[in-house]
Amino acid sequence: MSGLLAALALHAAMIVAVDSVRPQWRDPEFYHRYQKLAAALRANRRTQAHSVVAVLGSSRPQMGFSPDHAADGYGPGAPLIFNLSQSGCHPIGERLNLQRILNAPVRPDFVLIEVWASGLARRTKREEQIPMSRLSLSDLATVSPYLYDEAAARRQWWQIQASPWWTYRMNVLAHQGLESLSPAERQQNFLWSDMRPNGWSPYYPPVWSKEEQERRQALAMTWFAEPLGEFHLDPNAESAHRDLLTACRTHGLKAALYLMPESPTFRTLYSADAKREVRDYLTRLSDEFGVPVCDASEWIADDAAYMDGYHLLGPGAEAFSRRLGRDLLRGWVPPNGHSRGE
Repeated sequence: MSGLLAALALHAAMIVAVDSVRPQWRDPEFYHRYQKLAAALRANRRTQAHSVVAVLGSSRPQMGFSPDHAADGYGPGAPLIFNLSQSGCHPIGERLNLQRILNAPVRPDFVLIEVWASGLARRTKREEQIPMSRLSLSDLATVSPYLYDEAAARRQWWQIQASPWWTYRMNVLAHQGLESLSPAERQQNFLWSDMRPNGWSPYYPPVWSKEEQERRQALAMTWFAEPLGEFHLDPNAESAHRDLLTACRTHGLKAALYLMPESPTFRTLYSADAKREVRDYLTRLSDEFGVPVCDASEWIADDAAYMDGYHLLGPGAEAFSRRLGRDLLRGWVPPNGHSRGE
């Protein structure tokens, strides 16, 4: 009996831990980044010396957006910019991560929101955009309106609660410095351990051959042929973006939308109808919510600047980030302190 009670206590302790004091065991990519942002927000709260910008998006800005390079040219009083992007994070994930930010006692002043056609596309195979293992109970409530099959998603979430030690074992091992005990193909600690202090995770390969780039690009062209070539807007994704922008407006956060660069070859995947539908979508959101849109999709027009056609390598990320800082941020985010609502 004592053994059973101990097991139940450990089970309950893990559920409580990942929902409160150790959320980085549940969603390490986001929470390791957010913890750095929160520390900077607390320090800045005392002085209001800097505007604070949070960047939301997928693995593309995670690898391709450098806050330091975006702040080049500001001089004294440059904003504090944090990259909170996350692999596989599309509109529903962005909506979730904004809510997590809003639930905290201190918040940024500005939010940059990635828009990517692949994340907006309605697919033939309807799969949820977000892994249930990343979610707390309150997170589940946030994303529920955007799920294809809420009942099935909730069943999956409760199944995870039945075996939390097994579900999060790889992350726990990694956080204890024991990632070598996990199979190499399951190790993902690089997603947070290799990031810069401002959340950027660049990739600077010592050698990146044309053959490897072409191989990865060919895979990407296969993966995204359907969602980009036969694009149809997913209403759940649109609802997530609309609710995200509504939440920003309600809480006094200034928002902007941006499109990441893509290689010339990768952009051939888009049909004329897809380009038109995405352009119309951005225009509707911009007009309705009064937010600027920065279309950087053609800014880095060199296939060799990408890992696979849609993820920038380090030098391309630097160039893109500098231009985004010059063309968008400097006219949108003032230097020195900023009070929401001004």
